[in-house]
Amino acid sequence: MDNLSGCGFYSAGQGDDAVAMAHSGYDFVVRLAQNEKPFSDFVALCQREVSPHFPEFLAHETKGGFSVSIVEKLEPVSVEDTEFWDTVYHAASLAYAIADGRPCFGQNSPEALTLAAGKLGKAARHHYYALDLSVENIMRRKSSGEVVFNDPWSPWGES
Repeated sequence: MDNLSGCGFYSAGQGDDAVAMAHSGYDFVVRLAQNEKPFSDFVALCQREVSPHFPEFLAHETKGGFSVSIVEKLEPVSVEDTEFWDTVYHAASLAYAIADGRPCFGQNSPEALTLAAGKLGKAARHHYYALDLSVENIMRRKSSGEVVFNDPWSPWGES
C-alpha cells in the first residue's frame, strides 16, 4: 500500500478483509484483499453475467493468500437517501429470500435490479455463502446513479 500511496492513491474504504485504494485522476479503485473465495466467485459472476447492477472488473488476480482487483470506482450512498433505498429494499429482500430458500412474492424493484438480486441470492445458496447486502456493500454508479451490489458474499461463520 505504501507504493500506491506514493503514487497519489488514498484509502477509499476498508472492510474486514480488504482495502480499496482510489486516485482522484482515475475512474477505478485498486482492491487489495486476503484471498477470499467468495469474492473471487463474485468477480467470476460479474464477468459471466451481464447486469448494470454488478461492478465492472478490469482485472482480478489471486496469488497465495492475497488478491488484487481493479474495479470501477463506485460511490457510497448515505442512509438518508430514502429514494435510493426505496428502490433497493425489495431487491435486497428478494436476494435474502432466495439465498435462504424462502418463497418470494411481489415485485416492486426495477426488473434488472430484481434479476441481479436473484442471481446473487441463487449463487449464495449454491455456494453456501452468507449474503451481506449491508449499506457498505450496496453502492451507486456515479455516471448513471444505478444501484450496484458490491462484495455481497462472505463465508458462513465469519463476521
